[in-house]
Amino acid sequence: MLIVAMPKSASTALLATLGRLHGCYAVQTNFFELPVHDDYAALARFHFDQHELTRGIVDKLVEPDGISKNHIVPTPHNQALLAEHPKVILLREPTEVIKAYRRAVNAVDHDVEELERCFAGCDAESEWLERAASTGLLQSLQKFYDGWQEHAGDKLIIRYDELIAEPQETVNRIEDYFGLHRSDEVKLVRARYTRSRVKNTVKRLLKRARLLEAAEQIYARVRRRS
Repeated sequence: MLIVAMPKSASTALLATLGRLHGCYAVQTNFFELPVHDDYAALARFHFDQHELTRGIVDKLVEPDGISKNHIVPTPHNQALLAEHPKVILLREPTEVIKAYRRAVNAVDHDVEELERCFAGCDAESEWLERAASTGLLQSLQKFYDGWQEHAGDKLIIRYDELIAEPQETVNRIEDYFGLHRSDEVKLVRARYTRSRVKNTVKRLLKRARLLEAAEQIYARVRRRS
């Protein structure tokens, strides 16, 4: 089962909620090795999954035993690969996404390093929106929004506002669409996915790899002496 989501659309909360309600794995997967489409280069500064997919990746994303969530860009290639697969498309107005980025920086509750660089010197909402337009970020978000809204394939479109205002009804609609049993007393799980979590994981893996390499070098020197 697949959720295709705009950034800052409560998609991580929705993913965690469905995973908890139905006892299945719920993941966001990043595919660093895949190419980024030029139309979404501005958005790729803040999100890792602005890629052209492969058929093998799609097969993993739509596995029926779990739920995957990604910010998959609606290129013609990606739309064609996903056309026949059921998917929930979670949309939020692009200007509201920019405003949510601004609130995240002000609250310091997000991995804000790249946002701070992009929006350096901006304070008011109008300044953030102007900078987003001048850097191409707002246009990338609009392409994302329009592309999936007009997608001709199998889809259920969910709006951020309705998910937040009516989580019970919205989650039940999603469950009906995916053929899951309806849940009672739905409450969205508080969850947030950030790049910092990924960065920290990568740093730990690199540190572990360096330690392993050092240990192997020491072992090789000991063997040569013996």
